[in-house]
Amino acid sequence: MNRPEDLRRALASLMPQSLATVSIMVSNDGLDEPVRTICKEFSVDLVDGPRRGLGPNRNNCVSHAQTPLITFIDDDVIAGPDFIRAALQVDRTKVTTGFELRHEGTGQPKVVTPHNASFLGFQIKPPQSRVQAVVMNAAVFPTSALRAFPFDENITYGYEEIDISRKLASNGIQIAVDYSLWNNHHPSPINRKEYATRLVASRIYTTYRAYRCYEANSTKATAFLLTAMVHHVLHLIRIKGDLRSAFRTAVQVRKMWRESQRDQGGRTPSR
Repeated sequence: MNRPEDLRRALASLMPQSLATVSIMVSNDGLDEPVRTICKEFSVDLVDGPRRGLGPNRNNCVSHAQTPLITFIDDDVIAGPDFIRAALQVDRTKVTTGFELRHEGTGQPKVVTPHNASFLGFQIKPPQSRVQAVVMNAAVFPTSALRAFPFDENITYGYEEIDISRKLASNGIQIAVDYSLWNNHHPSPINRKEYATRLVASRIYTTYRAYRCYEANSTKATAFLLTAMVHHVLHLIRIKGDLRSAFRTAVQVRKMWRESQRDQGGRTPSR
């Protein structure tokens, strides 16, 4: 993204917490300047991003990481005052997630905690005995886990956090909750309308993938896909939206799935 002032604020929030054992890296998915200047200003590492969206960019960070733990803070985040210290105390064999304060508008910030996905893929279910979700901007991962089970690079925007959570959980990696981990999130209004249509496709794709691959339940996956598309069409009718967008969503989901199969040499994507 091209939000240099957001990046400057994000880095400034981390500087008072910087410790000798912490490495701060910017994977640049936007224009080279003024990002390069900002990184020099704060003496942080800069690596070229793949410029293909969130999934590829997060994998790029993992490939360059040289620490046993890794956390992802987007450029519209201002770190909580003790986030790094709390992150260094987590169990290094688990994923640990906290919460974020989401600042939108002029009212009080919304507290966003991890919620598991519903049947339709919406993150609305409070975790009971098993957590299968993270708040991405307040989560700490074992770097080795993300090298073994990387982010899906077909997910370029939205729902990559629920997909990676389900992938890791299905492979036996526990997700713990620790509310001493928290950050402030100030979502940027830039390109929100464009992202809205991509979010629907990402939700349907990631949920279908979860049932088909992580749960190995093709019947459930097919039932979900049919239900999700009907649900989307009914939603568009209710809000008097453009029904043609449902077709575009279906095409996008199909494209994402076919690309994931191509990545696996024509096989159904594995865990």
